[in-house]
Amino acid sequence: MSHSIVPRAWLRCVLFLCMVLVCLGHIPSAGAKKADGPVNILLIGLDTMETHQSARSDTMILLSVNPAAGSVRALSFLRDLYVPIPGCGKTRLNAAYYFGGEELLKTTLQNNFGITVDHTVTVSFELLAEVVDRMGGIDLELQQAELEPLNKLISAYNQKTGRPYGEGHVAAPGMQRLNGVQALSYSRIRSIDSDFQRVGRQQAVIAAMFDKLRQMDFFTLTSIVFQCMGRVETDMGLGDINALLPLATREEVDVAMARVPFDGLFEEDTISGMQVLVPNLDSNTRRAKEFLYGK
Repeated sequence: MSHSIVPRAWLRCVLFLCMVLVCLGHIPSAGAKKADGPVNILLIGLDTMETHQSARSDTMILLSVNPAAGSVRALSFLRDLYVPIPGCGKTRLNAAYYFGGEELLKTTLQNNFGITVDHTVTVSFELLAEVVDRMGGIDLELQQAELEPLNKLISAYNQKTGRPYGEGHVAAPGMQRLNGVQALSYSRIRSIDSDFQRVGRQQAVIAAMFDKLRQMDFFTLTSIVFQCMGRVETDMGLGDINALLPLATREEVDVAMARVPFDGLFEEDTISGMQVLVPNLDSNTRRAKEFLYGK
């Protein structure tokens, strides 16, 4: 688990983008309400070009936001978790979205880990690449071992989208300014280690994006929102966004990150030809609730 104190400018950027989306009518309106406790928002990243296509949820991050306490907890669920999915039997967690969208994924998390999801935000991975490009790229530290799998993923993306095979290859390790395709490909590397490290790379990309976001002026932010807002799906309304606004008034916000399964609370196995992570559900549920709610 990582833990840090984040300046409120980070959250102002996030809340600003959400508010603009609502005001422009691309998020359904809802009655105003007060967030007396944590609000659980599930961020879903899809392995497809568009959010309306059939896809698996390649990335699942639960943000538990507590405006009153001034805290944000980010809990990543690994896609290879082997769990029961209602109506589908036991299989990988990322199949829940494929078979039943946000609702089935929410139910699956509730049934297996006792976590209630209040809202969802769903985007395609390709939107991440587009946003990074519109931000002017992000800065990330690359390791030598990451270059070969990174460039292979870039080539695969190029082939999928009709670009030249070698376009955008990264030649050297160290701190690099990555464009959208490079950042997307970096977030998907796992051939050199495992899905645990892949989640860490995703968190690094998100952190770099927010760092760049904090440096942007109002008009640049507004432009990005206008250009990308139609490709985000969410059930959050204006009242839901308003309930989170007190968080933006704080000088500092307590942010921590973790992932399920927790260390030592799972077994690796191959079932029906699938490499999966078989979690101890009781222990992971207890640790998840301790992380999210301190109990």
